[in-house]
Formats: sequence, structure tokens, C-alpha cells
Amino acid sequence: MMFRGEKLFNASFDTFADNYQSARPGYPDEMMADIVRVCGISDQSTLLEIGAGSGIATIELAASGSKIVALEPGENLAKIAEAQLKDFPNVEVLVDTFENFTSEHKFGSILSFTSFHWLSGSDTIRRVGEMLDVNGTLVVAWNSFMQQQSVVTDEIEKVYREDLQDIYPGNNDTDAVNKIALDKVDGRINAIMTNPELETVFLNRYLVRYTYDEVTYPKFLATYPKIINIEDGRREALLRRIAEVVKAHGQVTVPVLSTVIICRRRNDFLQQITGN
Repeated sequence: MMFRGEKLFNASFDTFADNYQSARPGYPDEMMADIVRVCGISDQSTLLEIGAGSGIATIELAASGSKIVALEPGENLAKIAEAQLKDFPNVEVLVDTFENFTSEHKFGSILSFTSFHWLSGSDTIRRVGEMLDVNGTLVVAWNSFMQQQSVVTDEIEKVYREDLQDIYPGNNDTDAVNKIALDKVDGRINAIMTNPELETVFLNRYLVRYTYDEVTYPKFLATYPKIINIEDGRREALLRRIAEVVKAHGQVTVPVLSTVIICRRRNDFLQQITGN
């Protein structure tokens, strides 16, 4: 599923916060374990999470006992995150953006899960560096929603072409859709890897397949900004048609490619090499 036009971000995620919490996939256990291992996260760590959403990744990190400040600009999402994390006094959820956030304290790791690309300003990496402790890590992860070749997928694609002719490019086969998604995340990774202020210390990908039924799949689609921004009546009609397709086949499978890159400030990395 790929749409024409510029990327959209306003209050889209927050508008359908309940769908985001109930239908969005989380992150693979293996990936979260790698983050904890590579960053040395423990109950002595201090973490800053950028764009915590409904706390999908936050709750996994909270189990480490580390002190976490979780930033989320959407009030509805932040409320859900607070409810999800009520049993973790080590987590503070703030309704704020990274651009506006200030702190007198340094963080051992700054983490962003499928949100780093929304940050504005050319000084993002500089600000990250200023907030990191010595030898601290920047963790950036994305979930990329891919497409599995199947009869149900083909029929859903047909609905998009018929109902969204103005924004849906059409004639995108599964390989083309997956290539676009992979190219997008590769571009984001390359931008981080080539930044002169950072040194990559870990990079990996994880593939997990999720299944949805006629109830959960429309909720999942209603977390996509470009679906959310469709006029209400048109969006509801589209999701009803797609629900009927999924119901006729029982389920639809969505492959999710999770990518994580972990970096340190290059100067910290060079000083470690020289023994300073």
C-alpha cells in the first residue's frame, strides 16, 4: 500500500490513539533484547524516548528498571501510555516534543521508535549529542509495513485502486511496494550512518508476520496518516469494503520489517579507541 503525495503529520496518530494502541504491531523481542545488550541498559540507566506513542516500546524498556523520560506530543496517546505504564514508577510520560524539551540531566541512551523521521530542524543530531552522557547511545528503530503476495492482498489492492484513484498510484505489484518501503528505510539509515557526528555500532533487521481479521485490520489501517486524512465518510466506506474482503478470506497477513541502528557520538568512539 503506497500513496501519492508528501508525508503527513499533524494530530493524525493522536486522533485514532485507541487504534494505534490496539492494532499497531510492537517490536520483536530479539530486537529489544539487542538494544538492552548493546546499550548496556540496566536499572542504573537513564533513558529518553522520543515519540513514545501509546508506550508500545516504552513498556518493554521499563521492565529493565531504568529511569525513563518518555516524550509524546499527542495528549490522547500520552494518556494511554500513562495507563499502560501505571505500574512502572521509573517512567515519566511528558506531553512534549523533542524540539521543545530541555533537561539539565544527561541520558545514557536516547531512543526513537518509528518517530525519528518526524523530527524537524537541522540541529536534531547536535541536540541529541548534547543530551547524551559520555559514551551514550542513540537508538533509532522503524517498523516498515511490507506486503505479502496473496489473493486477499490482491483484492485489497483492487479496492484501493477503485476507491482512491486520486491518491493511489495503482499497478504496484507486491515486489514494487516492498521495494519502495525498503528504499525508504534504507534512505533513513543512510542519513544516520553518513552523519559526521555519529559512529554506527550496531545495525540489524528482524522480520515478523502479523495476522489481522476483519475487525483488527481496518483499525490497523486507520493508524496510517494518509488514511486518517481522507474525508470521514470516504474513509469509513473504504474500510468497510476492505473489512468485507478480509472477512471473506478469514485473515490477512502483514510482514513487518523492524530495523534498528545504534550509534555513539563519533568523538566518544575515537577517544575509546585511543584510550583517552
